[in-house]
Amino acid sequence: MSPAVPGAQLWVELEVEAWRAQRNGEGGDHGIGGVRTSARRRWDTMAEDRRSRLEAALRRWRASQARVATLLPVYEHEPNPDDMSAVKEYYEANEALATAMQSGNSSLEDLVTLHEALDDSGHISRDWLQRQDTCSEDLIDQIDERSLVWFKIRRAAEAEEQEDEYDEEASEEYALASGKLRRGLCHCTGNDSDWMIEITITKQPTTSTTRPRCRLFHWTTAGLLMERGRVEKVPDGLYQDWKEIVHGDLKLSTVFLGDNTSEVFRGYPQAKLGDIGSTVIADHGNV
Repeated sequence: MSPAVPGAQLWVELEVEAWRAQRNGEGGDHGIGGVRTSARRRWDTMAEDRRSRLEAALRRWRASQARVATLLPVYEHEPNPDDMSAVKEYYEANEALATAMQSGNSSLEDLVTLHEALDDSGHISRDWLQRQDTCSEDLIDQIDERSLVWFKIRRAAEAEEQEDEYDEEASEEYALASGKLRRGLCHCTGNDSDWMIEITITKQPTTSTTRPRCRLFHWTTAGLLMERGRVEKVPDGLYQDWKEIVHGDLKLSTVFLGDNTSEVFRGYPQAKLGDIGSTVIADHGNV
């Protein structure tokens, strides 16, 4: 999918693909990419007419956006006012562009209406929503909303003793909250909890021992990052291009249906943050 694809289209396209993959038995026993989600089997439980309407609205949206993309270059280059033929073509193109944009708005409204109907039809577990609310409240004091929180983890020097430069206790708290938010599978080893997907344990060598390091992953709305194109700077001046953070291919293994508590992005697919060597936590829906 091209980065130029509007976020709204990407959300719906990925959501339909995710539902279809679950319906066809892809993604293993634990949902997409090993993640359990309350949206599993929603495509199966959705009425056939709703599936058809959702895909039809998506096709209309794609067609209108393709038409707009074709006409925009004409709109951006005004003709010579003395060339009446060029002026006529320009205004005809403008009229066609307005029609295409109106069609796009109409199809997008159809998609929004369909999503609202799905949310209101009882496919989302109220218990699950309550758990999401509780977990979100637990994070209020730990995560600055509407921002990315970076915890730098440096490699220990090979030739000298060096303390681990990260807050182990804080990392464990984030890990637990992150796992709860994503309903991850917990594997307990001694006093440690390893949340699948949310935490990848990596080995970092030190002079004395090899100890596991947590690399936390969270998820953020794929379409929103696609539209913004760049993650905002954080207080220390660090920023990353979204391509370096979000998996560029956006496969089903790296995308799953997201936070249902967000009024704006309810149920939309979210993309995995991480794989960049730092601990990254994003307050989903507010990135």
